Amino acid sequence: FNSENVPKLGSLNELLKNECADAETIIIFSHFKEAQKSLSEWLKTKGYSNRVLNGDTDNVSRQEIIKGFKNKEFRVLITNVQRGLNFGDCNHCIFYSFDPNPSKMIQFEGRITRSFDIVGKNVFILCSLGEEYKKLNEVVRQRAKATAQFTNTDLSVIMDILLGE
Repeated sequence: FNSENVPKLGSLNELLKNECADAETIIIFSHFKEAQKSLSEWLKTKGYSNRVLNGDTDNVSRQEIIKGFKNKEFRVLITNVQRGLNFGDCNHCIFYSFDPNPSKMIQFEGRITRSFDIVGKNVFILCSLGEEYKKLNEVVRQRAKATAQFTNTDLSVIMDILLGE
């Protein structure tokens, strides 16, 4: 598990050194537990303090990890947990892998936008060329098509509902 065998690591390293250089905390979404473990070890060799939080994490450890992340005891949280957690004031989210179900990714993105204050929030998707790129491209096209269909409708009813009128 190195940048020669896993080219995406080079992109992650550049992202961490540049766009995320000043970030106090960073959440990295990685779907697979084995990749989470490998990422954690790789990040440690690069000097990034980190923890892994996933379905195997017991409740006591889960609370300690969340508290530690909020208190900035370590910089990077690697997780695949999508619901029900508030990770505090984190402004940087990196999708090391992505879920083809857009609602799950939006749910995960919500980990940094719970306050509805999206100013200064940064979301990145790392994507390898080949199959992963094809899947991401397909998902983006489907969502764009659905959005175009939705925006061609009369939005006045939706605005009335949102404004409570």
